[in-house]
Amino acid sequence: MKDNRQCNEEPNNYLIFAAKGMLGRISLDTKPLWDVPLGVSATSRPIDVDFHRKKDLLFYTDADQDLIRVVSLKNLSMPWALTTSNYVTPDGLAVDWLADNIYWTDAGRKAVEVARLDGTCQKVIIKTLLMEPRAIAVFPSEGLLFWTDWGNMSKIERSYLDGTERKVLLDVDIGWPNGLTIDYKMRRIFWNDAKGDTIGSSDLDGENRVMLVQQVPHPFGLTLLGNHIYWTDWQTLTIERADKTTGNNRKVIRSGIAGIMEIKAVTRASQRGWNQCADRNGGCSHLCLYHPTGRRCACPDTHDSRICSERKYWSHLASVQCSKLMKPMPLALPPEPRRRPDSEMERNGSRGADEAPGLIPLLAVLALVLLVSVLAMMAVVGWWNASNSDVNTDRKPFTWRRLHHDANHQDSSRAATEEEGEAKLGRMFEEKGEVAALISEQQRGAGPQPRPHRQIPLSNYAHTAHTPSPGLVPDLHQTSHTAAHHAQTCPPM
Repeated sequence: MKDNRQCNEEPNNYLIFAAKGMLGRISLDTKPLWDVPLGVSATSRPIDVDFHRKKDLLFYTDADQDLIRVVSLKNLSMPWALTTSNYVTPDGLAVDWLADNIYWTDAGRKAVEVARLDGTCQKVIIKTLLMEPRAIAVFPSEGLLFWTDWGNMSKIERSYLDGTERKVLLDVDIGWPNGLTIDYKMRRIFWNDAKGDTIGSSDLDGENRVMLVQQVPHPFGLTLLGNHIYWTDWQTLTIERADKTTGNNRKVIRSGIAGIMEIKAVTRASQRGWNQCADRNGGCSHLCLYHPTGRRCACPDTHDSRICSERKYWSHLASVQCSKLMKPMPLALPPEPRRRPDSEMERNGSRGADEAPGLIPLLAVLALVLLVSVLAMMAVVGWWNASNSDVNTDRKPFTWRRLHHDANHQDSSRAATEEEGEAKLGRMFEEKGEVAALISEQQRGAGPQPRPHRQIPLSNYAHTAHTPSPGLVPDLHQTSHTAAHHAQTCPPM
């Protein structure tokens, strides 16, 4: 019945746990901490559980049917199986929410495996030196994978998400490591030991080890939320919590849960971060496995005859689908939001298997066009360099000839100017001599001669400038006038 009040069917913070024949949820937003069975049908004996927050999907392993199942949190009544083959006993599982992959341990095959969220592209990434692999956890933004092994030589190991750089973190003072979880903010791992009845913690390298909780009868599942760690106990049939840094303030959250197994904490702030595989599967055709140095494209162990590339980058023109490793139940994964097609191929839909060979001629033509373009570019660059080399070679001699021509022209102009000045000076000296002779002749005819003017030797004029100074060359009119005046005023001798 509607009462005009908002009803929040899903709490913001809650715990999901697996128990005998059921999956349950405990709200952490209300004081009574209500627990509600999720009502997932066809659930026999779930072992481990994990979720994909963005897609509202819940994954769990079923020990009775040896299956990995998935159910939509929006439609809990119709779960479906991810895989129906290629495994023996799936146990622990972890969801990589950035690359949309799922990892799990297989105690029967003694392996660690990965696949897409829909179960396709299954691949074994760890298959040696494993006895009884159990719990598993991922750190997608760092590209790290952690798992426990409770065989004869119990240990906790780490590798990258592609299975490389494998490393043993802890193999001393550890018995049956069951639960495993990660504090992404503090960058620490937490585990529980069913043989030692303890819960411990260390950094991501297995260093700075701390014993948090002791006298835990038989812990199995383990998770973390806020400032607390939560765990399940087989012997006491309880869910408990304690402070994650000190192990103090232990408190029983639920009791009397028969067949209690794994537990996971869910919040609206869960599963954040980013890496290259989060963007269109990292450009990979099949599996994108993030590595701290960059994305790694991987091929499944079993795939069809179509192309699969393990390169870092992959063109959507040659992308293919993995072979199906499972037959989905009637309910499929929720469809992704439709986006505007980027090419004619996407508008026409994905190609069928019979049309895939048509891609080979297209790729061959594209490769030929690219090769011709590169050769043409190299030829143009070579011609351009040769042309520039000729221009630069001729430029220097031309400049030198121009400067040489200007210098010669300047020298010839200077010489012509000097010759013209000497000619003018010679004519002036000749005119001066004629005037002096005329004055002498007039003085002899008129009477006594006046005191002669001081004559400047010609040798002195030879050292003057090209253009004579006005003080050194007398004015002819003034000289004639002075001579006539002396002739009129001087008394006869």
